[in-house]
Amino acid sequence: MNLRTKLGIFPIALAIIMLFISLLFTLKIHNKTVKEQTVNHLISNAQARARNIEMLLKNYTDVAQILSVSKTFELVVDSKFIRTEIINEVNNGMARTIKTNPNIVKINVLNKDGIVVASTNNEIGNNLSGEVEFTKAVEGIFFGEIHKSQSTGNLILSTSSAIKVRDVFAGVLIIHFEVEEHLFNIMTNRVGLGETEEIYLVNKEGYLITPSKFKDDTILEKKINTEQVNLCIMEHVESNLMPKMDEIPTVYISYTGRKVLGTHRYISETQWGVIAEFDIREANKPIRDNIVLMLSIFVVLIIITTTVGFLITRNTILQIIKFQKGTEEIMKGNLDHKVGIKSTDEIGILSRSFDAMTSKLKTAQNKLLNYTEDLESKVKERTAELKMQFEESEKQRLANLIIMKDLDAKTKELKAEINERELAEKDLGRSEYKFRLLANNTYDWEYWLSSEGKYLFLSKACERITGYSTDDFYQNPDLFFSLVHPDYVDMVRNHYNDEEEKHLPVGKIEFQIHDRNGDIRWIEHNCIPVFNEEGNFMGRRGNNRDITERKQAEEKVKKAHKLLEELYQHQNNIRENERKAVSREIHDELGQFLSALKIDLGWTKDNVGDRADVKKKINGMISTVSETIRTVQRISSDLRPGLLDDLGLVPAIEWYCQKFHQRTGIEYNFVTDGTQASDENKNLALYRILQEALTNVMRHAKAKHVEINLHRSKEFIILKITDDGIGMKMEQIQSSKSLGFIGIHERVKQFNGKVYITSTINKGTIISIKIPFD
Repeated sequence: MNLRTKLGIFPIALAIIMLFISLLFTLKIHNKTVKEQTVNHLISNAQARARNIEMLLKNYTDVAQILSVSKTFELVVDSKFIRTEIINEVNNGMARTIKTNPNIVKINVLNKDGIVVASTNNEIGNNLSGEVEFTKAVEGIFFGEIHKSQSTGNLILSTSSAIKVRDVFAGVLIIHFEVEEHLFNIMTNRVGLGETEEIYLVNKEGYLITPSKFKDDTILEKKINTEQVNLCIMEHVESNLMPKMDEIPTVYISYTGRKVLGTHRYISETQWGVIAEFDIREANKPIRDNIVLMLSIFVVLIIITTTVGFLITRNTILQIIKFQKGTEEIMKGNLDHKVGIKSTDEIGILSRSFDAMTSKLKTAQNKLLNYTEDLESKVKERTAELKMQFEESEKQRLANLIIMKDLDAKTKELKAEINERELAEKDLGRSEYKFRLLANNTYDWEYWLSSEGKYLFLSKACERITGYSTDDFYQNPDLFFSLVHPDYVDMVRNHYNDEEEKHLPVGKIEFQIHDRNGDIRWIEHNCIPVFNEEGNFMGRRGNNRDITERKQAEEKVKKAHKLLEELYQHQNNIRENERKAVSREIHDELGQFLSALKIDLGWTKDNVGDRADVKKKINGMISTVSETIRTVQRISSDLRPGLLDDLGLVPAIEWYCQKFHQRTGIEYNFVTDGTQASDENKNLALYRILQEALTNVMRHAKAKHVEINLHRSKEFIILKITDDGIGMKMEQIQSSKSLGFIGIHERVKQFNGKVYITSTINKGTIISIKIPFD
């Protein structure tokens, strides 16, 4: 009996044919039912996700519409109002909006010309008239293209709405929402989805804007070019068909290369498409389950057939296993191993042939090893010879290169020296001509003096400045010193002597001279001593510049600056006196009137009888009057705290710091030795400086703690304010727009004090004030 008969091929083939017929019959029955269920499932999931996204967009639309009709935003774009008067209210309104809506990352308010007039991100003044969010907002609520934030990398969706003032277009409100969390929660929710089912979102250009289940880093990077995506863009974006029309699922190849059953749902507000896909293999899972059942029956038949065949093929299988083990030994390199199957069938013949082949292979291997050893020995010997020859040749080549390089360098040096000497002789003549031409036409008075003090050269400007000609100076070298004003003669002579003795220029000096007409002129003098190679003094080269007009202008500027300082001090005193008077009038007269009104309301309440509604109304009026009294007290204190006049600087600072903490929540620490100036104007200036510094901390620093230190150091009173905020750049401190810092400098300057401001990014700011005690 041969090997094919032993394996029992005929029973196995018969079982496979029976299974194939059964599978075809099952597939035909279940295919239609499965497809209908899958189609309904896909459409339902796509519609549900689309409705959730439309509800999210509706929330964003409501926020934009509510804010765009806000009176605050109408005022900031209304040309009849001065925006600077309401900018704080606008900033506070936008800050409250962002605080109550964590998904809002930025708000911009544009006027009718597209210029940003209010912004949460310091974009005021930017021209956005060409942006689509501005041009489309006139037509109604508009959603911009979804994009990634440059700072956080999260997805941002901008919504713009027109702002109308008296039913006339006056500007646009643009709100930037961070939509990544909400979109991802909607689209990645796996509830009700199959194992291979995926629902994702694409924009009008076909790019993914939600995470892919099967690929990483695809958001706005992966463009989907599948049948359903192209159909969505063609029907709705390009052809403008109905957004709610039912879409029939189709079978196609997905962006991952899988064969899927998919459909889509269009969102018209943003021109997005919700794509739902189902792996065709999972859709056919019920059919596969039936196939598994049929395979189970088939396995039972195979087991029965195999059991019968095993009894027949046992001996053959044992021989095959022995042959396999022998083959594994040979693969391990044991060429001495023999399979040794002695049966007369095909396996026995193959075993004996294999053993003969192994013997021949071992003989060939031994020959190859011997030949390899001889070849390696010859290669090593030849390599050593070639290495020695190469080293000798390389040494000779390097020696030749060094000799040629030295010869070439020497030749070039000689040629360069000859050319340099020839050019120097030519340049010397040209330089002398150019110097005289330049010196005689310059505005300054140029001159050269010899070591004996005689003029070697004078430019013609000396006559314009002094009224004396060059010949006058050539004939009388001491004429220059005779023109110097008596107050400056010693300074000028010392300047000349220092240069000659120390061999170094001593810089510029300024002094007065009398010209030929007796008029006084200011001169800026600069000269350089000239020494030879041995260090001997050879003379000096210098120039004199007429700076009379500049000095006169500087004097005018000084007078004007002093006048401005006196005017600022006068205005500041007037303002503080007015604040003091208004504060007292509010506190004394209005406070007394409100207190009397509260007492009268209390009496009325006690005598009104049993009228519960009247008592309730009176209680409300009493609460309103109490709140008004507190407001009057706060306004009076802000204008001019009574503690400052009654108790002094230290209690006033302690009171203001407590109010600052209550208003902002920022912690503070006030350290003082009880020092305060005897001059109430100095105390008032220190108090106002503290107010301005803490206002800057509240508005800009984002600090959590403030340290205030007030003490005396010898003849100075020192006030130091330190915060742990975000700090600022030196350009911001020195900017002309930093009105708070300018005001601090001006207040300190009127008392001849000093201001020191240092700031480090992300570490905070330190403001130190030094004012003379007396």
